[in-house]
Amino acid sequence: MCGIAGIVGLPSGVAKPRVREAIRRLTHRGPDGEGWHEDEQTIIGMRRLAIIDLECGDQPIYNEDHTIVAVCNGELYNYVEGLGDLRKRGHHMQSASDVNLIPHYYEEAGPDAFKLIRGMFAAAVWDARQRILTLARDRAGKKPLFYASVGNGLAFASELPALLALLDGSPPHSHAALTDYLQLGFIPHPETIYEGVFALPPGCTLILHLGGTPTVQPFWTPPTPAPFVGTREDALDTLDYHLREAVSLRLRSDVPVGMFLSGGIDSGLVAAYAKSLGAHDLLCFVVEVPDPAFNEGPAARLGAKHLGLPIETIPLEFAALDAIERVSLLYGQPFADPSAIPSYYVAKAAAAQRKVVLNGDGGDEVLGGYRRYWSARAAPWLIPITSPVRRWAKTVGEWLAFRRDRRSALGFGARILRGLGAESESERYLMWNADLLSDVDMAQYFPGLARQESTLSRLSRMRGEELSCTDLKSCMRSDYRLGLADALLPKMDMATMANSLEARSPFLDVPLAEFAWSLPDRWLVSPSRTKPLLRDLADSKLPPSITSAPKRGFEVPVGRWLQKELRPIVADMLLTNDSRVSELGNRALIRNMITRKDRFPGNYDRTVWTLLMLELFLRAPTPSTLD
Repeated sequence: MCGIAGIVGLPSGVAKPRVREAIRRLTHRGPDGEGWHEDEQTIIGMRRLAIIDLECGDQPIYNEDHTIVAVCNGELYNYVEGLGDLRKRGHHMQSASDVNLIPHYYEEAGPDAFKLIRGMFAAAVWDARQRILTLARDRAGKKPLFYASVGNGLAFASELPALLALLDGSPPHSHAALTDYLQLGFIPHPETIYEGVFALPPGCTLILHLGGTPTVQPFWTPPTPAPFVGTREDALDTLDYHLREAVSLRLRSDVPVGMFLSGGIDSGLVAAYAKSLGAHDLLCFVVEVPDPAFNEGPAARLGAKHLGLPIETIPLEFAALDAIERVSLLYGQPFADPSAIPSYYVAKAAAAQRKVVLNGDGGDEVLGGYRRYWSARAAPWLIPITSPVRRWAKTVGEWLAFRRDRRSALGFGARILRGLGAESESERYLMWNADLLSDVDMAQYFPGLARQESTLSRLSRMRGEELSCTDLKSCMRSDYRLGLADALLPKMDMATMANSLEARSPFLDVPLAEFAWSLPDRWLVSPSRTKPLLRDLADSKLPPSITSAPKRGFEVPVGRWLQKELRPIVADMLLTNDSRVSELGNRALIRNMITRKDRFPGNYDRTVWTLLMLELFLRAPTPSTLD
């Protein structure tokens, strides 16, 4: 695991100090060492977190004649088999590091090399003979990679603050990205908060012939596999095989491995497979929080005891103000998922004892774990029924939204009704997901930003596919491509890598995901249970109190914080005349929404939190470029 940065196409005298500063800003991603490649046209650097081949695995990694150089942030899990095959074909390896796959696969297949790699990665390959730079990002988007044009060349880096060190000046903020953030709570690829700065999409390569224009093209997109043929018992056996293999691959490490163990079935199953595969010293990090509504500690300890695994309990107590000051600016752009805060503190505690941890991320997106999937499965019947009474459904939904806690059954029903009453598919998707500012809300509170193309329309145009919740599979696919790639995975990457910790997610193994997409809807979401197939698999491995428990998120008490601990901060930052957020829109109406003087029907707590995180970002100094 590493941080990478580089410039191609600028004079080395200009590029070298910039890349050195960028790499310095990435030290937290790789405190164990650094490496460099330099020639007339290219400066590439990296910071290393040593996981595989501790003594000899330094990067860059070269082919035999040093005409192809590669740096990589990530882990290539099929390296054992891949290196063996390459040796049989006559290749000679620089070391036993997994990254050796890249330059030799590139020798054989060019940019198609990344189709052969199974793992998480953000990589750069410089082909000195053909003067071609290739950037690549893994299929799910676990590892970030940003890029921008600079002069007649291209700059790239693992994080936005590092990329800014490579540019001639600080780019202006993108109004389109601000709009997207206010509606989603994050900024979706390929956009970033900065004009002219882009995130390489998951499953894509960028190819630049020096002196030309970069082209981005996919080497993988989520397929629509043929329907699974077999019984439900066959499907359980196949799921067992895929999950066991995914965990086995992710136990490959030359340092001890830990486990983020919650009280849910996803991380519990990963721990169970790890134990059965021989990871008896797997140290489970169990979080204990004072608020019983958010405390998964007792269930997690029960799971660890059942599996006979050692635990390290992490008491998670932090002041709200300290938390937002420490975490809110880690991402280099606005980011509004409150669970980024406990994720950061858990990673910080775990990093004191481990360099690598497994987690249960991706189980909900791949195997149907969210309540909204019930409504998506019923959507083909509900939407036609409610279309003639769309206005009535929206009115009733808004009436309920003001009177019931959104986590309650009636609160959930209110959101479903509001979505069914939406005027467009995009508005429905937003309500059934983030439920922040709708297109109508944007026109009211931020009319200047709302005059642009709508968020989901722009995303559909840029990505070539619709984000949809017209049925279960379309909703799950959209979540995989949007919420997973641009919110959940960046959250975990930054929380862990800020603390020099690598996180591995077996549920995001691509063969496992592709198998899940072949299953019939009724095995993914039943009328009474989310993830029914996975729960049945867990019945033989975890205590019944875990397998039958409802889903709980890894969260902080945002509503309480906003009303108590952070209330003065909200007033000082969002309700004053110098509020940066208010400058973007209608100051009076924004104030009314924040102080609950209007009838905003969406997720009020998360919306105010989203505005507060944006305010903190806009007030912070932009990381400077290097003069």
